[in-house]
Amino acid sequence: MLYLIGAGAALCHLTQKCWELLTAHPVMLQTRNCYLAPLLTGRGIPFDSCDDLYETAEDFDELNEAIAERLAARAKEEDLVYALPGATSGKAVCRVIAGRAKEAGIALSVFAGVSFAEAALAVSGLFFEASPRTLYAAELPGAALDVTVPLVVQELSTPLIAADAKLALCEYYPDEWSVTLVSPDEGRYTARDLPLWTLDRLSPQCFAPETCLILSPPEFTELQRRGVAQVGELVRRLRAPGGCPWDREQTFESLRPDVLEEAYEVAEAIDLKDEDKLCEELGDLLLQVVFLSVIAEERALFTLRDVTTGLCAKLVYRHPHVFGDAVAEDSAAVLAAWDKLKKAEKHQTTQTDVLRAVPKPLPALTRARKVQKKAKDVGFDWNDPLDALQKVKEETGEFEAELKAQSPAAKEELGDLLFSVVNAARLAGLDPEDALNRATEKFIGRFERVEQAVLHTGKRMEDFSLAELDAIWERVKHAPAGENPGEMPVNP
Repeated sequence: MLYLIGAGAALCHLTQKCWELLTAHPVMLQTRNCYLAPLLTGRGIPFDSCDDLYETAEDFDELNEAIAERLAARAKEEDLVYALPGATSGKAVCRVIAGRAKEAGIALSVFAGVSFAEAALAVSGLFFEASPRTLYAAELPGAALDVTVPLVVQELSTPLIAADAKLALCEYYPDEWSVTLVSPDEGRYTARDLPLWTLDRLSPQCFAPETCLILSPPEFTELQRRGVAQVGELVRRLRAPGGCPWDREQTFESLRPDVLEEAYEVAEAIDLKDEDKLCEELGDLLLQVVFLSVIAEERALFTLRDVTTGLCAKLVYRHPHVFGDAVAEDSAAVLAAWDKLKKAEKHQTTQTDVLRAVPKPLPALTRARKVQKKAKDVGFDWNDPLDALQKVKEETGEFEAELKAQSPAAKEELGDLLFSVVNAARLAGLDPEDALNRATEKFIGRFERVEQAVLHTGKRMEDFSLAELDAIWERVKHAPAGENPGEMPVNP
């Protein structure tokens, strides 16, 4: 039989049952660096410890395995009590011990003790409306924290662990946030308040397995850094009674233009290679996602968590080569599998279903290109861009004929012409949207030089005929890049 007992932080936390076990069976302490060692020594109770394993283990995983192996070997021979400071719940070593005992066929009996967190809260005199969340310091790096509830960080056992904990906490809490440190001091458990940023500046003697840090929840406006949950909280506040009149008036429909605009501004930041602007614009785009989700939540349609849950489920489903047994050798294989899974997920049984699924609000050139690519998947495509260019010439003639006839069909023929141009561009490996944007930027640049040349004469562009402006345009077009437009000869 192996008895696993939590001894708390001090003698007052030790239950009568745990004391009876300590006096009735051989004892193994996790470490001599706790109040149990002098207590047992004073009562003449022999014990062993696992302190030597701390010296030889490379990391905590190896240490826990070594402790479990030692206990299993002893417990096969005799009943054994393993006592550790604090509580047994939530500790990795206890999980490893339980697993090893099960493998070895050793009966395990666990007796709870007062956790360091409970002991620290009692000493601090702090009482919160909400139940505090407790974490071990080693769990902090990478943990997602909910700053709306109190937090107790247990086992700040070394200055290095305290430094890592401070860095993790400062991702959420202000550097100057007042925290309560509870640590052993000359046999007493004492509490003191200090700014969070000073945590790793304290004397090494402040840190021990019993040392805990207590953090009260800040107000929203006091937070130094915020996550998606806080964005949702902010939007709900803006739309609540007493919030912002404009935010309260917004609907799905009113926010639709903003979603498109913010997406384009993200794209622009990427094109400009402006990382600061990209960070800001991603925040604006995220706001639209959260805003729409909060409106849906108010209408009992879905919540922000539904959005993120659906997204995660979709990503797992469409990446069986990561989360399942499927194999994808390269990006092409990934995309092929993605499209196949997407068709099944969207119940697309024909290629026409796939074409119709391309979103209509996309820019027309982009939508045409995507539709053509989907048609290519089943072989409906030109083999050569020059073949597609012949179609462009054909559609140009048809458009010209309808224009001359002043026919309403000119609009339809214009659409056919643009669609054929997109086709030729796609087959040539060119992005028509990008090409048109570049042409527009080039037009603006040349127009600016024409306008500067005209303004240099002291006249307005309206004072020149189209033929005269076109002549200036041609000079600008063929002028060296560095030539000053104001020095060009201009004859009104």
